[in-house]
Amino acid sequence: EYLLSTAIKYKKYEEAENVMEERYKRDGRFLEELLGLYVINKHWDSIITTLTAREEENELTPKEFHSLLEAYTQKGEYKTIIKRADAYMRTHPDDTDVARLKLLALHNEGKVDKAWKFFEGYYAAHPTDGRAAYTMMTRYNEDKDYDSIMAASEVVAKDTTMNTAARLKIMELVLPITAQD
Repeated sequence: EYLLSTAIKYKKYEEAENVMEERYKRDGRFLEELLGLYVINKHWDSIITTLTAREEENELTPKEFHSLLEAYTQKGEYKTIIKRADAYMRTHPDDTDVARLKLLALHNEGKVDKAWKFFEGYYAAHPTDGRAAYTMMTRYNEDKDYDSIMAASEVVAKDTTMNTAARLKIMELVLPITAQD
C-alpha cells in the first residue's frame, strides 16, 4: 500500500503499475485500478493481454469489454474492433458505446457509407437513445438536415439515462450551430 501511494503521489505511474500488477495477481478485484494505470501509461497491449486472459476465464463485463475495444482503437486495430463488436452485439444489441466504436472503426477503415448505414439502423432500433441521437447529429449536419438535428436534439434532451450536465453540454454545442446555419 505504501509503495503504491508513494508512486502515485510522485507521479511514478510505471512503478505504480508494477505494484498494481502484483496486487491484481493476488486479488482480481483490482482490475479496474490496473487498467486505469495502463491507460495513463498508454500500455494498450497490456490492456489487451490482461482482458483477453480474463475473457478466457469468464465473460467480460460491459465496462471491461469497452476498455478492450478502446485499447484496440488506440492501436488502430479497426478490423478487430468490427469483428469483436459484431460478436458482442449479438448478445448485447443495446450497447450504444460498442455501436459507436464500430461506427468509428468502419469509418477509419474507409467504409464511410457502410458505417453510417449501420449506425442509422442502430438509431432506428433505439429511437430514444440520446447518445445514438447525438452521434447521428454529425451525419445530419453533414447532410444539412436541420429538421433531423432538431428532432435528435429533442431525443438527447429527453434521455434521462444521460446525466443532465452531459445533455446540456450537447445542447450547448449543437443548437448554436443549427441556429447559425
